[in-house]
Amino acid sequence: MLRITTWNAWFAFQVGQKYKFFQWRDDEICERGKMLISKQRQRIIRLEAEVARCYKREKFYTVAFAFLLVICGICLYNCMYG
Repeated sequence: MLRITTWNAWFAFQVGQKYKFFQWRDDEICERGKMLISKQRQRIIRLEAEVARCYKREKFYTVAFAFLLVICGICLYNCMYG
């Protein structure tokens, strides 16, 4: 028994329960879709750059916090035993 199963962009020929063949079906993108895809790509690039900046800032604050903890520990030690 040969049956064709259709999804959004895929279609497959089924024989019984096993898929025997896959083929990509790529429909034409309308002008509005092309415009939206380019805007989304620009937004993704901008957000990735923002994430990179936030990661650097977080790393700086972590190092600064660790340094302050060490300084506070030294001061506390000197106050208690010095």
